[in-house]
Formats: sequence, structure tokens, C-alpha cells
Amino acid sequence: MNKYKCMGMLLLISILAGGCQKAEPVAEETKAPVQEIAKEEEKASTRELKEEPEPKFIAEGIRRVKLTKDSEVLLDIAYEPKEYESSYEYWKVKAPYGGEAVLDTEAALKFYGQLAQLSFTQVTEVGAEVKENLASSKTYLELEFCQLDESDESSSYKAEASSRLTLTIGEEDGAGNYYTTLSGDPERVYLISVDALEQIFAVKPYDLILKISAVCPMETVSAVETKVAGKSKKLENYQEIYTDLFGVLIAGELKEPAKGEKEELLTLTFARTAPEMEKLTITYYDYDKEYASVKVKGEEHFLVEKAEVENLIKITQDN
Repeated sequence: MNKYKCMGMLLLISILAGGCQKAEPVAEETKAPVQEIAKEEEKASTRELKEEPEPKFIAEGIRRVKLTKDSEVLLDIAYEPKEYESSYEYWKVKAPYGGEAVLDTEAALKFYGQLAQLSFTQVTEVGAEVKENLASSKTYLELEFCQLDESDESSSYKAEASSRLTLTIGEEDGAGNYYTTLSGDPERVYLISVDALEQIFAVKPYDLILKISAVCPMETVSAVETKVAGKSKKLENYQEIYTDLFGVLIAGELKEPAKGEKEELLTLTFARTAPEMEKLTITYYDYDKEYASVKVKGEEHFLVEKAEVENLIKITQDN
């Protein structure tokens, strides 16, 4: 096992062993029912965020990043924790991975540091042509964040964002800057460094994720079922091999679908301990001689080593 796989397995063990992270223990009789939790989540998702005239934030205060270039969404990461999730599941990589990739929070924080370096202070006067170009631009940087409050440091990195911005990016000014506008005041035009924005838009989503197909704390699982060659089997002692069930690490991105009809190699289904918890299904398909593809809750974006899948099949069949 090379050093990167070894590091991945050690990290996986720590994630699965860590379980769900809760701020404070809550007495059973005081917990909100499922319907109330759902209402709170819906309320949070539709809350009004302030359009800041002078956005200021720190890397730790960013709660959503969305990059759109020429109408194509390149990246969309959002902080959307659920009560039953582990802390590694709080961040959802909605694009390009459909929310099912596991964010590498250390790599993400480094990326957020680039965003926090943006300055919205260099205002310039422009003509009608530049304004028209900005009005028709389909390239945006969208952020949700906690507005920096130097008098109250803790408010700069609260769980919920207080503010938002949409930065529309237009053409270059010929002096190393892009013309840009903020959605809160589209008449004010800012100059922002070409290098800074191109570095942000050049980020590779694959570099921001852990090479783990899925995360599911064992304490939230009530049963595990496998399916191999069309035959299903309930794992009686899944707790003994739980780390192995998630031990097939991502080896690369799925650039193009497999040719011909896909052969299902293995499906793992994790039933959960409460009705509000979504069932987790992981399916591995034959891809080529070396790799298999992996589908997690309907999203298929990555390749894994086929030998690792074959080893996992053996482990589950011997259980």
C-alpha cells in the first residue's frame, strides 16, 4: 500500500470512528420532531441574506462558493449540516459531484483564503460599452459568508451566513484587471486583478475532495446488505468489517462512461436508524481491466481500483 492510500485509510478510520459531531448533548424528550427539523432546514435555506455594499470576510466565515463561467457551473460548495451527519458531511459539493463527494476541509480552507484576499475597494468610472458587457456577462462568483466584524470576532465565523454577494465579471481593462460589479450595486464598477480571479476559477474540484467514496457513521446504521451477481445478503456482523466497507478509495475521475452495458460488481446498502436519515447505496460497476466506477446515491463521478472491489467482495462474502 503506497503512502497516499495509507494516509487515506488512516483518515477513513478516524472519520468512521469519530461518529456524529454535536455541539451539545440533547435530552431525548427535548429533541425536535422530524417535521420541525425539516421546517427549520427549509427556513434556513430560504432566509434573506444581506447584500453587503463593502463585503469583508475571512476564509473561516465562508459558507457557500459558486463559480459560473459562461453559464456553466464549475463549482458549487455549500455548508448544509444535518443533525445526524458527521462533521465531514456538513459540506456538500453540489457541482460537479451532485453533493455526494466528501470535501477536504483543509484544502477547501486554503482555497477560501484566496477568496478572502479579494478587495472590493478599487472603484472606477466606465463608459456605456463596459456597462453593456457587464450586463450581458454570464460569468459569476457567488458567495455566502459571515460579514467580518472586527469588534466581535466570533460573529465572523458563525454556522449560518449573514451576507451574500454575486460578483459579475466582465472584460479586461488592459492593465491587468477585470471590470466587475456586485449585485447589490450594479452601477458601481470595481477593478479586480486578473491573476486573482483566474487563480480562483482555475481551481480543480477534484483537488478539494477526500478520496473517499462516502461517509456514514456506524452509529447511524441499523443494517447492511450486499448484492453480488444478483444475489442479496444481509451482513450479520458488519460492525467487524465496517472500515473495510468504505475502504475502496477513489483513484480518479470518471471522464467518460464505460463502453457497452455496465456489469454490476457489488452493491452495498446501508439502512439507517431513523426515518429522516437517507439510505446510503454504493454500487461498483466494471469499467475496464484496471478500474471500476462507483455510484453513490445515484451519482457516478469516480473510478476505483477493480482489485480493491474484488477484495471487498471477498471480505463481505466471508462475513
